[in-house]
Amino acid sequence: MNRFPLPAVGLHTETTAFYETIEAIERHVAAHSFLPGRLSRWQIGITADPAALLQQQRQEGTLQCWQVWEVPNRVAWSLQNYFRGRNMQAHDAPEASDAAAKYLYLFKPAHSFRGLLRSLYGG
Repeated sequence: MNRFPLPAVGLHTETTAFYETIEAIERHVAAHSFLPGRLSRWQIGITADPAALLQQQRQEGTLQCWQVWEVPNRVAWSLQNYFRGRNMQAHDAPEASDAAAKYLYLFKPAHSFRGLLRSLYGG
């Protein structure tokens, strides 16, 4: 039987990243929600450029509790699907299909008066 030396520090696999990010998202939602188990008020998405997306959301005035995690692309897609299955809304960024999209972001839409006016009148 062959023996291979293992590193002293545990390997950070995609599975580990998946479960650690689930825990981090659940903690974030619980810390910023009146009803922590209600995920339907939150939106999750994948992007290659979280800074540009954050700027766009701020300009639209529809953003609260923004948080970003950097994970492998496959993990990002798996997490988005996992939380969609738990009734979280998916927010589609234009570049979400890009293989370089390795940032998973989460926010709670703010239904501000300014955001409402922009959505109604395109202004």
